[in-house]
Amino acid sequence: MAAITNLTMKEYQVVLISMSGVRVYNKKLLNLGLTLPGFVDRSRVIASLPSLGLLTIASHTPENWEVVYIELDDYTESDIEKIINLRPDIIAFSSLTARINETYLLSNKFRKLGFTTIIGGLHVSALPEEGMEFADCLIQGEGEIIWEKLLRDFENKQLKPLYSSITNHNFAFHFNASKIPKYELLDISKYNRLTIQTTRGCPLHCSFCAASRTISSYKKKSIELIEKELNKIFELWNKPFIELADDNTFVDKVWSKDLLKLFSEYKMKWFTETDISVAYDDALLELLAKSNCAQILIGFETSNSEGLLGLDKANWKHKQFDNYLKAIEKIQSYGISVNGCFILGFDTDTKDTFKETEFFIKESH
Repeated sequence: MAAITNLTMKEYQVVLISMSGVRVYNKKLLNLGLTLPGFVDRSRVIASLPSLGLLTIASHTPENWEVVYIELDDYTESDIEKIINLRPDIIAFSSLTARINETYLLSNKFRKLGFTTIIGGLHVSALPEEGMEFADCLIQGEGEIIWEKLLRDFENKQLKPLYSSITNHNFAFHFNASKIPKYELLDISKYNRLTIQTTRGCPLHCSFCAASRTISSYKKKSIELIEKELNKIFELWNKPFIELADDNTFVDKVWSKDLLKLFSEYKMKWFTETDISVAYDDALLELLAKSNCAQILIGFETSNSEGLLGLDKANWKHKQFDNYLKAIEKIQSYGISVNGCFILGFDTDTKDTFKETEFFIKESH
């Protein structure tokens, strides 16, 4: 649990709680392999990342509000008591599906003690009706503009049960109004990596993916703003590893090259998610290597081309399938490892798909 610092005098106080980490309670799933080292290691990485969403929300908080940021991975009743003793005006949670049940339990616990609770994040954005049973208020979609309006409504005793950028286009957020996340709220010594976001959403619109459905359509930050965010991180941390909180960073190749030229000016290693098209641009790959990109994550989805049919509107991924092995080899020849992601359970899959996927992973290195 993050340290709670001394508070300056403000009119109101909000505690932002990040429900980090991964929990698996289903014994059958555990026995099937979710205790494997790769899964455990990745869950630890997720738990070790600060909540960029909450740090961003903190930067959009009005000056008359004090902000306390807390991460609850493994926590005790003593940690909960410390939050209660702060007597905050609002307790706001951000949670993914992996921790949503614990989030609901904690939200109900705080509500019974008389605190106003708010929940946001991907899970309740997808299932707002469910989430509204467990909180006084829900944020659906992007929160930056919503947050300030919500706090003003609270001050005026007019808090609504739902604030949505998805159903209310007045809450649509433009990156030109972005503020630098409040990294200074973190105990920076706890982290081996920090996150920034350079793009939001993805234009491929794959049928299984929530990237551009649950939160936002595809958008890019200005290079100038990204530079300010990096400078802020370097003020606090002199040897950073940066994980980009992007769904598909390198869609716009011209903008991407400007981004990579900026990254090359910093002594850092970094990681992001993108698609296979990076392999088709030699200049982009050269800049990736020069900027100390350690790894890119690519959704290959399947080792069977039939599974890619109908996945996106233009069948773009299906058309790339025959290029997979050469593309992976080319990217890795620049010293950048490829983290491949796969889906098991397409209608075209069989029991043999597991072995076929393993073979593809080994064959492609």
